[in-house]
Amino acid sequence: MKTKSFKEYLNIEFARRCKKNPIYSLRAFARDIQISHSSLCQFFKGKRQMSKEMIEKVGLALSLSPDEINKFSKNAKGEMTYDTLNADEYHLLSDWYYDAILELLSTKNFNSDFNWIARKLNITLAEVKLAILRLQKLNLIHIDEDGNIFDKTSGFTTTACDNAYTDSAKKKKQKQLFNLAKDAIDKFDVRERSHSGVTFAVSMKKFDEARAMIKKFRRELSELLEQDQDDLESVYHLAIALFPLTINKTNQSISEEMYEKN
Repeated sequence: MKTKSFKEYLNIEFARRCKKNPIYSLRAFARDIQISHSSLCQFFKGKRQMSKEMIEKVGLALSLSPDEINKFSKNAKGEMTYDTLNADEYHLLSDWYYDAILELLSTKNFNSDFNWIARKLNITLAEVKLAILRLQKLNLIHIDEDGNIFDKTSGFTTTACDNAYTDSAKKKKQKQLFNLAKDAIDKFDVRERSHSGVTFAVSMKKFDEARAMIKKFRRELSELLEQDQDDLESVYHLAIALFPLTINKTNQSISEEMYEKN
């Protein structure tokens, strides 16, 4: 068996079955390999990993040998995939609504009409047109002859470039999103949002561990809220801010500079 990953193997097997039966669907494939349709969608998009137990279950359903199942189980770790954008491309995507448009494509009542997208995200028609043009140039979306828009990403979109090089673009987007979070306090009912916080003294020795916990929580929450792939209806943003309220050695020069400006 020459396939490198279980995801690659499943893609090949699904394509083989589709070729044999043109009306064969991803839902039917999920049924045949004894996994939920939503879980399979997330696995193919790179948003979810398969556990060793799940690989064994699916492998048995596909009549794989114990050696083949064992090989895939050992290679399963780290199969999460993320599309990579170079720094120039990331600067084009430094406005918050690019990600929002890509996520909007997954909602059940999505409409490819530009005016509908503009109303849904509360942005201008010009912003939608430019965003769609850039996303198409970056090969992140496809527009067919009827004007229907399709997502071509394989899951999350991120950057593997030098952090310093994309720093200004990332800061711009973060500021935009936290301003939107602030506006949401008055704009949406508490039943549609969650704003909360806690103030506490910290030991910086544990800060890296805290970062890891936040990262894990972000992934777990997104997986939870995206489980039902056939019933996605809204686009949300999770904004988490863990920052100092006191002046420390590491941030003292920046704080003094801001104080002098004021």
